[in-house]
Amino acid sequence: MKLAFVTPWYGPEAPGGAEALARSTAECLCRRGLPVEVLTTCARDIYSDWGRDYFRAGTESVNGVPVRRFPVRSHRDRQAFDAINLRLMAGATVTSADEEIFIREMINSPALIAYIRAHCADYVFLPVSYMFGTTYWGVQACPERSWVVPCLHDEAYAYLAVYQDMFAKARGVLFLSRPERDLAHRLYPIADKPAYLIGAGVDTDYAGDAAAFRRAFGIQGPFILYAGRKDAAKNLPLLIEYARRYREKQHVDLKLVLTGGGALHGEATSTD
Repeated sequence: MKLAFVTPWYGPEAPGGAEALARSTAECLCRRGLPVEVLTTCARDIYSDWGRDYFRAGTESVNGVPVRRFPVRSHRDRQAFDAINLRLMAGATVTSADEEIFIREMINSPALIAYIRAHCADYVFLPVSYMFGTTYWGVQACPERSWVVPCLHDEAYAYLAVYQDMFAKARGVLFLSRPERDLAHRLYPIADKPAYLIGAGVDTDYAGDAAAFRRAFGIQGPFILYAGRKDAAKNLPLLIEYARRYREKQHVDLKLVLTGGGALHGEATSTD
């Protein structure tokens, strides 16, 4: 029996912590000789058009990991999804009908879900990141062999009823931290479900060079570095506001330096 990581996108070019976790874990397990595959869509990453294929469908090897790519769902109502997503990010209430639209128009691949359903007995499935359509619909296709790796945050999406249904159906849950586990137990009916705190590996074979970083980007004086996607969903506007307040109250020339893809409309990329 094989382990199958189920992700919405996969590859060195796909940014994000959950994506890096799936990639590094799959590569490590393959190097140890375990039978591992990745089941993913042909989308490039979170910033790409979720209704258009970037990669060619089929099987390839990526850093020694067998990767099966499936075409994305090409006909999706992006405007309806974006409207509901904006309301969720703003903390507004959404209806059950909105939730259905949200999960239906999320990144997904009917061909991928059909493959999971047809090969349910051949794998133990590890859908990574709870909110994506590949996880939600993948669990529906083969709940008895799905162990969700939720990468859960205390955010508006986590409180949607559709995810309560998904966690209730999954075979088990694998957590990266105790706070994540505690949050899941507060939100979802998983008290009697197999759930394990597995943590995650951390690369230690490199060292930072603050002086080189300062020279490369012309930074002088004290600074705080944010490394991650520049996205309102990461609560980055609040971080920027906190940095501004701190500067004003403490009367210090402290910079907030942002790295990573994405952009916040109307926000500067640093607090100079």
